[in-house]
Amino acid sequence: MLKEVKELFPILKWGRSYNKKFLRLDVIAGITVGAITIPEAIAYSSLAGLPPQAGLYAAFAALLVYFIFGTSNQLSIGPTSALSILVGSTIGTMTIVNPSNFWAIASFVGLLVGIFFYCSLDTSHGIYFKSNI
Repeated sequence: MLKEVKELFPILKWGRSYNKKFLRLDVIAGITVGAITIPEAIAYSSLAGLPPQAGLYAAFAALLVYFIFGTSNQLSIGPTSALSILVGSTIGTMTIVNPSNFWAIASFVGLLVGIFFYCSLDTSHGIYFKSNI
């Protein structure tokens, strides 16, 4: 059971063996990534037609979830321009009476994507479905 929990939360595997000599460099790298991510997330939220804080929430949530569940130490996570344009153009074609509902609908689109992703997983093996081709 503990092995399964450690596989679900990789931070439990590497957290105990983390070399503290790298902490200063990792903090500097985190500040650098944050300095790039903040304006990028604000710009991407405007591409989607959402308020700036929506991009900041999306970037922060993605980074936090990946910190806990992710396995790669060399990966950038967050909103992208293509995703922002797709969400903005899709929701922009809808007739929305109250502009504040735009943010709720965009959040719902993200939730649906997460649900579809989760449903596409082979939960018995924890991997994508394998093709028989």
